[in-house]
Amino acid sequence: MANVRNRRAVRALVLSPDDEALMLRFRNPFGGKDVWLTPGGGIHPGEDDRTALCREVWEETGLQLPARAPLIWRRVHTYPLKGEQVRQSEDIYYARVTRFTPTSANNPAHGEVDIFREFRWWSLKEILASRELFVPNGFAGLLRDVIAKGPPARPVTLEGLGGQSNRRQRPTPITCKPRRLTCIISPSDGHEGAGMASEIDALDAYVERPPPFGEPTCLGRLMGLDDAEELDDVELARRVANGLPTTVAIAFARMLGRSKVIGLMIPEATYRRLSKQGKPLPREHSERIYEVGRILDALARVYHGDLDRMLGFLNDPHMLLGGETPFDMARSSSAGAETVLNLILRAEAGMPV
Repeated sequence: MANVRNRRAVRALVLSPDDEALMLRFRNPFGGKDVWLTPGGGIHPGEDDRTALCREVWEETGLQLPARAPLIWRRVHTYPLKGEQVRQSEDIYYARVTRFTPTSANNPAHGEVDIFREFRWWSLKEILASRELFVPNGFAGLLRDVIAKGPPARPVTLEGLGGQSNRRQRPTPITCKPRRLTCIISPSDGHEGAGMASEIDALDAYVERPPPFGEPTCLGRLMGLDDAEELDDVELARRVANGLPTTVAIAFARMLGRSKVIGLMIPEATYRRLSKQGKPLPREHSERIYEVGRILDALARVYHGDLDRMLGFLNDPHMLLGGETPFDMARSSSAGAETVLNLILRAEAGMPV
């Protein structure tokens, strides 16, 4: 299990009198397009939020923040860094200033200077027309709300996914309680207990404090394994190699829909025959289930167990997947599943996708 290190950071949405947002373009360390960010960064030991905010904005732009800079947005995202998972809690403040020429001459962080590209004052119209990538997620819609209504009375909690292109962006606060899903399994499934309502409890573990990525116990729960609490990485790998029980198809059908699992991921005839005989799934199908399970685990962490949002991501065509849905890409091959997983992890790390 990967170590998780907590980190706190602060940023500022800096607007000019003409409603232009000051953004900084950085090289994307995960590859792909560069990313546009608001100025800010990590809080040093012993600093309070205000001191850190003023220091970071001064170092990155040369701006002395005004006294009034209310907190408007909050987000938490997790990203991989040097063999560990970093869980970053980020507060974003709001400041109106006279338009100025920014400079990075005060920035002592040579690593940041190396990946910094440029400053730019962006108008909302320019952002909406651009195909550039902005962080946080839904930045165009968030900016529109601030321009139209001013800073919110209370800070808005943002989605976990880090950023995206501007098409159809809108601010959507996290729903911290996942949808409770009830599904009726048809008696023709040949599954013990068929026809009875089954409630998804595995997603509850992701609501308040999502576990680290790939935690075998959580993967086991998502797959409906009876002894999930006893699993470690080695044992889970052994189970997949030897063939998972057919009950995992039912567990996934409750989340994804029966037709997506039994039929698309596992042939109907194969499922019925093995279920009737009490035999495990072939290794090929077990690996496919496991790969999709890793994607569900990653999405559950990003969306705090909110199944509606998880399904929305999986079933919507994605421009970086050539217009395919993440679900279709994930079930197509191991390489396809890895592509979707990397997309989620990059986004969770705060990189736009």
